[in-house]
Amino acid sequence: MATTQPTAADLSAVEKRLARPLSLNFRAAQGTYNKVESSDLAGNDPAQLEAVSAGLALCEAALVQVERDAIFSPNELLEDINTNDLKYLLLPMYRGELLLRLVDQSKRAETLREALKCLRGFLADLARLDGLAPEANEGWELYSTGALTPADVRNGKIARMKAGKAAKLQMEALATKLGRSRADDEDDEDDDVDELEREQLTLLMQCCSHTTLDSIRAASQELEMLT
Repeated sequence: MATTQPTAADLSAVEKRLARPLSLNFRAAQGTYNKVESSDLAGNDPAQLEAVSAGLALCEAALVQVERDAIFSPNELLEDINTNDLKYLLLPMYRGELLLRLVDQSKRAETLREALKCLRGFLADLARLDGLAPEANEGWELYSTGALTPADVRNGKIARMKAGKAAKLQMEALATKLGRSRADDEDDEDDDVDELEREQLTLLMQCCSHTTLDSIRAASQELEMLT
């Protein structure tokens, strides 16, 4: 994307973010994304735009750190990734969704292309890792081959909505279990906590993949209208 020349203050802010732990940048990026997603503010509200910009900066810093620290290996599957690292797979999705919330119409086509790159990359990563849920995997395969029909779109959306509701209920139950397990200081509970956290992250990625498929379709259609 075309950008203005960064100022000394901009570069200093980037350096400060990159000096922080990756886990801290991720938590801040995720928290900002969730804040934007749940906000009732209009898309062009200054406070909303400020949050979007902050979230993008955090995502971009964390993505640089993930690549710099070689968090993921090209030959691993989802089951091979440490539980503590799984969450970083969500960063491209967060960045793509936040990009879609930018409102500068003079750069809209560029923004949509960059957002689509992030969103498609997120699903491609999960597909490569064998980490897509069946309903998301089917939708991604149809989209990737260009064989998506209106009936496929409708049926896929219904299937993802049902799966998403079930996943959210499971996540709520897991959150309760995690709270109890973390309150227990006994060492033999560590494995249980790791297993619960892993299951929770897997369900979160499943929900995010559903959101991503819908966003890709909407962004692609908008881009077609602009070009």
